[in-house]
Amino acid sequence: MTAMVFALLFGAWTIYLLIRTSALKRRLRLQSERLAQTEKLAQFTQAPTAALTAAPQRDEEIVELRKRVQVLERITVDHEHSLSREIEELRVR
Repeated sequence: MTAMVFALLFGAWTIYLLIRTSALKRRLRLQSERLAQTEKLAQFTQAPTAALTAAPQRDEEIVELRKRVQVLERITVDHEHSLSREIEELRVR
């Protein structure tokens, strides 16, 4: 009887560990995909600011769009609690 209980507990513990491991692997994969997307976006936002002084109105729009992209990058990477705050900041602009 005791051996049966231990076998059931061992089986339950093994299943728990398998589920937990798969969840952790999924979370790590999603984080690495988000990091790769963030790095791709960062490549587009890293332009020299000296070239932005030729046409003032167009350049101001470009700078504003770059700022918005940076905010969107932060929204996708940050925790959910800051999402509403960032959206409100975008609305104010």
